[in-house]
Amino acid sequence: MDSAQRNDVGSFAFLNTDWSHGYKPQMPGGCGWYRCYLPMLQISKLGWPVGMGSPAYREQDNLGIWVDDDTRALYGWKTVCLKLVMQRNILPLVPKARANGQNILYDIDDLVDGVQPDNIAYRNTDPARSPDNNRSIFRELVAMSDTLVTSTPFLYEYYRRQHRDVRMIRNGVDVQRYSMRQQAKRPVIGWVGATQWRTRDLQVLDPWLGNYLLRNKLRAWHSGDDSGGAAFAAKANVPGSLVDTWPIVPIIQYPQALQHFDIGLVPLARNDFNEAKSCLKGLEYAASGIPFIATATGEYRWLAEQGIGRLAESPAEWMHHLDELQSLDVRMEEARRQRRIVEDKFTIDHRGEEWRKLALEVAAR
Repeated sequence: MDSAQRNDVGSFAFLNTDWSHGYKPQMPGGCGWYRCYLPMLQISKLGWPVGMGSPAYREQDNLGIWVDDDTRALYGWKTVCLKLVMQRNILPLVPKARANGQNILYDIDDLVDGVQPDNIAYRNTDPARSPDNNRSIFRELVAMSDTLVTSTPFLYEYYRRQHRDVRMIRNGVDVQRYSMRQQAKRPVIGWVGATQWRTRDLQVLDPWLGNYLLRNKLRAWHSGDDSGGAAFAAKANVPGSLVDTWPIVPIIQYPQALQHFDIGLVPLARNDFNEAKSCLKGLEYAASGIPFIATATGEYRWLAEQGIGRLAESPAEWMHHLDELQSLDVRMEEARRQRRIVEDKFTIDHRGEEWRKLALEVAAR
């Protein structure tokens, strides 16, 4: 695209700041993948020019995207959607772009206002620590945007009280990338996540998981490790000798991280930040043929009503489900059934119609 195309009704770009650094070509992180890259592919089915990159700006062309490792920018987009954009230098540009006829959306997949102090995102977005890139600027950009796109009912209701135009499009899984786990006779119990981005979630496992593993002669698996397994073992109160690990990997390799265990765990501390989270991890487990147990947040209660996942509110309930899932037959039946439900209801293709409808509506303004 170039500036001569800036009045084209149908063009859509995602301005994303969630990237996995150190990879060539540049690769989005998990948020950028699910909330920018996959939706971009769906919107492209309209036959429009689409794009994704870091935010760029040129006075005569409004907001654009950097490509080719920020050496070349593309402008002329009728609609742009901001994702995790919190830079101070963007603040004065949004009103100008809107005045020049550019539609500004902001996608929100986490309750930024509810991030907890022990989550590394709290420090990274603290205005006192990062005056030019922080959650206060995020709030200003959200307020300036024409439309907000949220991923859960909690986020929708939270922002509907603050903004005139809020939409909800749930996450969808690119299910074709996920292979079914070949269930082992003796199950390995696993969790996927980076401990520094969690908020006391693993402490949900503290009172019972270590003893359960010892009593049943089972092992645990942590995919997403960046500390040699010490962080997961310490936070979940599990003997380190019982934990095997897989390192943090870029999103393109992420499905491989789910091929090492047979039962998935989704422990979530009870707070608004987690209540606002989507059930994406459960969908990824289900797409991989891994039965799982989750804390009974609103999203996981909703997912269980669709036939995916088990819910636990107490150590006794977690262990009861694990007892049942030690049966290979139970796990295999559950794995096949839940994969079918994901394919029938929860793929990114199912969400694509909603993204295309949104794109058409905002382009027609």
